[in-house]
Amino acid sequence: MRSKKVRIENLTHHQWQGSIISDLQPKEFASLKNDIEQRGLQTPILVTRDFMVIDGHQRLRACVELKFDEIDAVYFEPTSEHERDQAFLLNNIQRRQMGVVARARAIQKLVEIERAKMFGCRSRPTASQLRDRIAKSIGGSMSGRTVDRYIQLLRLPTWLQDCVDRGEVGLVLALKCERLDRATLESIEAKILTGVHPKKLIKSALDEKPTSHAVGVETDTEVNPYDEFLDTAAWFLNWLDDDIDSIVGTAAVDLDIVATLDRMIQTCTAVRDGEATLCESS
Repeated sequence: MRSKKVRIENLTHHQWQGSIISDLQPKEFASLKNDIEQRGLQTPILVTRDFMVIDGHQRLRACVELKFDEIDAVYFEPTSEHERDQAFLLNNIQRRQMGVVARARAIQKLVEIERAKMFGCRSRPTASQLRDRIAKSIGGSMSGRTVDRYIQLLRLPTWLQDCVDRGEVGLVLALKCERLDRATLESIEAKILTGVHPKKLIKSALDEKPTSHAVGVETDTEVNPYDEFLDTAAWFLNWLDDDIDSIVGTAAVDLDIVATLDRMIQTCTAVRDGEATLCESS
């Protein structure tokens, strides 16, 4: 596809640039900037017809610092905002060496977009089908199971996510921390602040934890039906909560049904986490 010159002053960044997708580290950016200064821009950026940058924010940033007035760009014409946002996320996931947490946030956004696209459809994919669809769109070595792991990561404490991002703890080991209770996790966090390596602390805590009571740990079995229900129902409640005023004003929403659904989520959560049995919850 042929590129065209675009005035840099006309370009705008995607709304998730900076929040979901962060800038390159200083050393990486300096290398990119130096390469563009020496050889010029080798790969055009990708923009929509209204000049929103979909791919190439760091190249654009380098060109701005090098005082370029124009930049080579290829036009991309999405048919919807969903397609535009998916393209932004996928281009960054596929082309950049992203941090683990940034990649997880981008994947979570892809899941949210897919759910939004399917809202109101009679036939909706299961959670496992959805994760496989996301993995296929990303390509490479990404699998549905890996998609699940990235999303699970975002449910962990922030300090533990940071440990994974810094490479101090592997993703799979970090996810096993879902077995640990809050007091144990807080104790690990406190010891990390004294200089103890987190990997050693986590392994020690997991060795002391009886595996028969472990919950929320990924296995090679099929997706837990409780988790699948929670995943779908929690998303629905979040959506409903965000738009409750407009929905109540335009549709006959039975809020008793919403309250019942909320109680069902709490019950399933308690059963899944071993805090109750189905008999106790009924």
